[in-house]
Amino acid sequence: TGIERAILEERLAAERAAAIVAAEAERLAAAAAAREAAAQTVEPAEAEARPARRERRPRRAKPEARPVRSWAPLRGLASRYAVAALPVLAAAALWLAALAAGRLQLPDVQMRALALAVVLAGPGGALAAAGARAWFPRLAWLVTLTALLALSLIGTALLG
Repeated sequence: TGIERAILEERLAAERAAAIVAAEAERLAAAAAAREAAAQTVEPAEAEARPARRERRPRRAKPEARPVRSWAPLRGLASRYAVAALPVLAAAALWLAALAAGRLQLPDVQMRALALAVVLAGPGGALAAAGARAWFPRLAWLVTLTALLALSLIGTALLG
């Protein structure tokens, strides 16, 4: 019932308060004993027997920072976007090489299949690499490499 619960809570609160008072008294007694032990002086013979402390060496000054090279920001930018740019550049190079070699004189059905394959491997591979870089950064170069291998197979079939 509610009355029994209130009586039980009061008894538990009283026991908790008594335990806190006892713990505080024990802590104060331990602190007093520690102060007493620290107050006792060390005899001079024991003080001389202790090894001397090593002196601290002064810290060396930090070397001045190297000047930032002007191309350093570009290196980070290039490595960031190279994952997506390589498949597109390789697809463009393949298309231009086939155009220069005169290998794009194909019937419409074959030209559609070739264009679809180049678009899926080039810009499609770049889009997949950008997505991989966003969600799975370790796999971004693997996706790029896969797109480049697909383009090399297309190039082998197209250019001979």
